[in-house]
Amino acid sequence: MTIDTRKEARSSGPGGLSFPRPGGRLVAALVALALATVGVAFAIVAFRTGAERQPEAMASNVVLPDGLGASRIAIGEDAVWALASTGENGLDVLVRIDPATDRVVATTSLAPGPWFEAAGAEAVWVGFPSSNMIQRVDTATNEVTGQIRLPGDGVTSIAADDQAVWVEVIHDRSDQGLQNLASLVRIDPRTGDVVATIPLEGLSGYDDEIAIGTGAVWVAGVNLTGPSEERGADLLRIDPITNSVSAVLPVSAFSVQAGSDAVWVTAPADGVNDSLHQSEAWVTREIDPTADEISAPTPLPGNVSGVLAVTADGVWFSGYDAEGRTHPVRLLDGVFDRSAPPIDALYTDMAFDGATGTIWIAANQWAEACRPRVNGRLDTSGIRSSQSTHERDTPREGSPSSFRRTERPVRSGSVARKCDLHR
Repeated sequence: MTIDTRKEARSSGPGGLSFPRPGGRLVAALVALALATVGVAFAIVAFRTGAERQPEAMASNVVLPDGLGASRIAIGEDAVWALASTGENGLDVLVRIDPATDRVVATTSLAPGPWFEAAGAEAVWVGFPSSNMIQRVDTATNEVTGQIRLPGDGVTSIAADDQAVWVEVIHDRSDQGLQNLASLVRIDPRTGDVVATIPLEGLSGYDDEIAIGTGAVWVAGVNLTGPSEERGADLLRIDPITNSVSAVLPVSAFSVQAGSDAVWVTAPADGVNDSLHQSEAWVTREIDPTADEISAPTPLPGNVSGVLAVTADGVWFSGYDAEGRTHPVRLLDGVFDRSAPPIDALYTDMAFDGATGTIWIAANQWAEACRPRVNGRLDTSGIRSSQSTHERDTPREGSPSSFRRTERPVRSGSVARKCDLHR
């Protein structure tokens, strides 16, 4: 059982601050906390693209109540969900935003220190790095309706759909966290019961991601192998029928996203991230789930390092441009589309809304001194599939020959800036 109803690779940002790459959850949490403590402003930006109008960008801001700063975002159950805090020793809440109006419609108090969330099965599931429990927030009432205790010492990743909640937990074996053991826990979202615990051999839970798609659950793992060195582990494929590891793919995967018929991962070109001391060249690879075949690597532009979404209109990636500005880019038909305008900010999370084709970005505004803490929305409805050559980068050798198109929308995920890809 079950439900108890009691109530972190890094890119260098402005000023030389080392800021986590997408997925660097533990370090990201510490940086976000530090920024909030010194009064740096955070925003949530909604970012859209389309083909009907000329390229243009518009931002609409949603003010978070009580001086809250957003750190993580999830999309699902017809809403945008942001984990937010007032800073050190402050209030931790789940903020519900109506994506149609960009207005805050509810806030829910949470236990201290949340950092992971996923929406699915009529709930938002919230995890805590320093606790072996997750909280369930009912999307009908916006109230915490239960706490589920899990095996292990802390949560390191969460994903959910209508059939299951998948939570990676760690079993701490060392003071440094270098020898942790990770397991994937499956929860029945209707009862809150743990129905399976799957050992994840080779993963420490230091900085992992879970993706659901192509009839499987995928776990990308990063192991801390030195004071500032991260090394990608093999990509694990989980069979949700047998609740077991069905394949171990020999590919370094720092981030992973799955569409209806393809899986994409990113990693440093050499499989090791040591960007505190040197810049990294990042690459992406496509996995064909029908045969577990891995494509040749495609170099990513700028300081882009995370795969954001696999959609019918291309694969979106998150990260920064060469000037250190937040800049999502799209790989479409073997060509990188960089026409989405960059944002002069660092970010703690970025995610994609498949229903509306929108990217949401939890961003820290650096361009001007301490703007008000807001949720912002950037509308780039003019982004087209055909762009002038100076707005597109052609991948070098190793690019996948083609992008698998699909009519089904990608599963919803975390949010920060918003990008509409409907055309």
